[in-house]
Amino acid sequence: LGAFQSAVTFVTTQVAEREKIPHLVSVAVADDITKRGFQYTWRQQPNSETMAKLGIASVAELVKGAGGQNNKAVIVHEDTLQGVTMGKYMQEAIQAGGALNIMDVLPYKATASDFTTEASRVKSLNADVFLINGYYGDTVLWMKALRDLQVNFKAIVGLPNPALSNPKFVNDEPKLAE
Repeated sequence: LGAFQSAVTFVTTQVAEREKIPHLVSVAVADDITKRGFQYTWRQQPNSETMAKLGIASVAELVKGAGGQNNKAVIVHEDTLQGVTMGKYMQEAIQAGGALNIMDVLPYKATASDFTTEASRVKSLNADVFLINGYYGDTVLWMKALRDLQVNFKAIVGLPNPALSNPKFVNDEPKLAE
């Protein structure tokens, strides 16, 4: 079973295939992991393309239900296999759906120690919807930078994002989570 990160899972499935060991992809979402024709690799959750389509469709439905039209969205994603894949599919889903307008797409290094510069750029876009794909630590840093710059959105959506739905985030940063 495993792994959490798509880049790691990409390699572990290669080893499993070579050794003829069944490998169940439990969390990693990058489509390339299971599109290589391997006989010993299976996935138990949606891949990136499906997750992006369903996630963006849900956001679009919420926007329309709230009376919004042509809401401006910014996509930020980390720059590993998982983030680049999700960023691409989020863009495609938005372009196909019409409920959101992409203002910018900002890839970033998940290992960065500060996102003030990137958050300043996001603030200048005056976006309504902030779509963030990332991991726990980088997402917390993003939220702190956005808070410090007093950036306001109609919606902040993690797609996928293990920080925004993590009880650890609420426990560690209750005011920020709120």
